[in-house]
Amino acid sequence: MLKLQNNLFLFSLLTLTFQSFAIKLFNSRYDLSSLILLLLLVCSFLNRNITLKNFGLYITLFFYQIIILIINFDNNYLHRYISAIGWLSLMYFLITGELKYTIKQKNIYRIIIFSSFIQAFYILFQFYFLDIIRPKGLFSEPSSAGLMLFATCFAYLASSLLKNHKYSILFLIFVLLGGFLTRSIHVFTNLIFFILILIYLRKHIGFKINKIFIIVLITLISTIFILNNQYILSRITFEELNLSQIIWIRGFEQALVSIKKSYIFGLGVGSTGLFEFETIFFDKLQNMKMYELNIFDSYSLFNRLIIELGFLITFIFLIYFWKRFKINFNINKIDENSRYHYFNKIFSFFLILGCLIKEPLYANSLLLVSLFLFFNKEINKNE
Repeated sequence: MLKLQNNLFLFSLLTLTFQSFAIKLFNSRYDLSSLILLLLLVCSFLNRNITLKNFGLYITLFFYQIIILIINFDNNYLHRYISAIGWLSLMYFLITGELKYTIKQKNIYRIIIFSSFIQAFYILFQFYFLDIIRPKGLFSEPSSAGLMLFATCFAYLASSLLKNHKYSILFLIFVLLGGFLTRSIHVFTNLIFFILILIYLRKHIGFKINKIFIIVLITLISTIFILNNQYILSRITFEELNLSQIIWIRGFEQALVSIKKSYIFGLGVGSTGLFEFETIFFDKLQNMKMYELNIFDSYSLFNRLIIELGFLITFIFLIYFWKRFKINFNINKIDENSRYHYFNKIFSFFLILGCLIKEPLYANSLLLVSLFLFFNKEINKNE
């Protein structure tokens, strides 16, 4: 059974970027990697790999959500409730590290690097030969493609800097260029997190001339791109609000209203967009005929978790996320093999943060695979 689970996880990695082949049902998108991980959860249940302690806590939370759904039940949205419960159940067992695999870190690293290279190549092809102004590769949207490529680029560089590991400046520039062409705002957030990680790991990096040069070069290139790209600048400045900023702020308004309505425990899974709330942008969105845009996902995973699960559970998740971060980067020994471990952890760290900011779908392959990589406890750093 463990061999089957390893193969399923490998297949979910290989299909990570194939979001354009997702199954669409009831206005929702179910990525191939996400469905494979859901199957992996079923296999773990059948093989009785789920610990009794975590299963007991899950059952408690599950029935609590059922009670909330009974209180707020609307038959017209039954599919939303079922879908949300299913994907949040998978997220719970991924975060608690219940799903296991014994694949070498190096193989995971190679798959991610290869997938990112192919996506960057295809994005460049779409831009220069198909005249697509904002290419997205095989992803569902350019923003997700950019998140994947920027996470790969900055994780590749950060893990290489931990020791004098060899790295390819051509690969960095190539993947970075592919990310730039998506015009994804994640270049801004990932650059900030990249700098913060370097500061956190500064004792293990040892800033030599060659390392300082490559850090300054990549940071400078990214900064110049941001400052010279009006599309991205319009989304990180608030001089004149654009549609994306309005939708994000409205999602945050939903989250604040949900806290007032339920204080701590949220309004239940699938409840986003299904309750009345006032927004300062109501008239503007109505005039633009965009009022229902992202209203059912709040445009941000962070907002959506607060709305559906409540402030308390969201806060506990963030604390556990930070605790897991410190465990993952508790560096005692750095060798050639440990580089792959740190790449995979930094890569998944960037993806999770990107999803919290701007990727709200529970069935998002980038979210679920990154949760698996980041929270899994069975990995040997030296494998």
